[in-house]
Amino acid sequence: LRLHLGQWHTSKDFCSVLLVLFSSYGLLSLASRLGVRFLDKFEIAVDYRLTARILDLLWIAVGIAINIYITSKNIPFSAIMDGKNDTHICLKVWYLYYKWAGIWKAHRMGIRIGNFNIQRDSLAAVAPLFASAAKSNYTTAIAHFLSNIAAHPQLEENLHHDERERIDLLLYEYLDNNTVLHTERTSESRRESLWNLVDDLINVFGMSDPLSHNLFKEYPPTELHHQGVECLIACYEKGLERIKAVYRQEVLEIECRNARGRRKTEVVRTRVKDFNQKKSKNKTGIKSFQQASGSSNQADNLESPYIPESQNNLVKVPKKKRKQTTPEEEKILEELLVYKEELPDSAINEILSRLSSNWNKAKVKAAWRYRKSKV
Repeated sequence: LRLHLGQWHTSKDFCSVLLVLFSSYGLLSLASRLGVRFLDKFEIAVDYRLTARILDLLWIAVGIAINIYITSKNIPFSAIMDGKNDTHICLKVWYLYYKWAGIWKAHRMGIRIGNFNIQRDSLAAVAPLFASAAKSNYTTAIAHFLSNIAAHPQLEENLHHDERERIDLLLYEYLDNNTVLHTERTSESRRESLWNLVDDLINVFGMSDPLSHNLFKEYPPTELHHQGVECLIACYEKGLERIKAVYRQEVLEIECRNARGRRKTEVVRTRVKDFNQKKSKNKTGIKSFQQASGSSNQADNLESPYIPESQNNLVKVPKKKRKQTTPEEEKILEELLVYKEELPDSAINEILSRLSSNWNKAKVKAAWRYRKSKV
C-alpha cells in the first residue's frame, strides 16, 4: 500500500499548492464566506479531509458562478482568457482556479476508482504548479516518478494490476469509506453559504473594482490587479521550465545540480498572519492618532481660561514664572536684616512703600526669613 499512500500524500500537497498559488487572490475570503473559521489551519492543510472538502466546495461555487456569468454575458468558455489582463481580472483568476483545481479533482478521482492512467496524467499536468509553489521535494519526486514509469513499462503494468481491490482495501480499512457521505452532509449544511458565495462571485466578475465588494473586506486580495494576474498566468510556464531543469539535473544528470531558487514561489504568497499583522498595525495607528488627538485637545484646554471642576484633578495648570528680584529691591530688603527675632508691621509697611506693586506683606516676610537664614 506504500505507493497508494504516497498518492494520497501527493493529493494533500496538491491542496497546499492551490492554497499557496491563490492565497493573494482572495482564496481566504472565499473560504471565510463558506464559514471556515480557523483559516490559519486551513491554509496549511492541517486536516486533509476538511481542506479537500472546502476546496471542493469552492470549485463547485466558482464553476457555477463562471457558467452563470459567461452565459448572461454571451462569453464563450474558451474566450475567458482572451484579451488584455486588465479586464475581467477576477473572472480570469478564478477560471484558473477552476481549471487547476479540476486537475486535482481528477487526480483524486483516479485514486478513488483505482485508475492509474488518470493519476499519472493528472500528476504530469500539475507538476509545473508544484514547482511554482516552491514544493521542491515533490517536484523532484514527480520528475523521478514519471521518468521511471516511462523507462520501465513493466512497472506501469504492475501498478495497473488489482489496483481497484487495493484502493477498496485502503478506503474501507483506513478511511472507513465515509468520505462521500460526509461530503454530502457538508454540502447540505453549507448550501446557503455556497449559493451566497455564488451570488457574490457573479457580482464580482462584472465589477471594474472587485476589491470594493464586501466579499474581500475582511481579507483583501493583494494581487488582484493587472500585474498579479499576469504573474499567476505565467507561473505555469515558469514552473514547467523549472521542472524541466530538475529533470535534466536530477534524473538525466546531464547538467550540474543547481538548487538555487527552488524554494522561491512564482506568485506572491499571503498568509493569515500577514492580514492579522496589518490589522494590528492599523489598530495601533488609530489608537496612536486618538491619543495624539486627545493630547492636542488637552493642550487646548490648558490654554483655555476656563477649566471644568470635574477635570481639576486631571488637568495640570501651567505654573507662572517666578519673578526675579532686582538689585534695587535686594538693597531695600537687606535693610530688614537688622531685625533678628521678629519683623514689625511698621518696618514691613515702610519697605512696601519703596517696593513695586508686585510685593505684599507675605512676600516681604518670606524674603526676610530667607535672607536671615543665609546670614
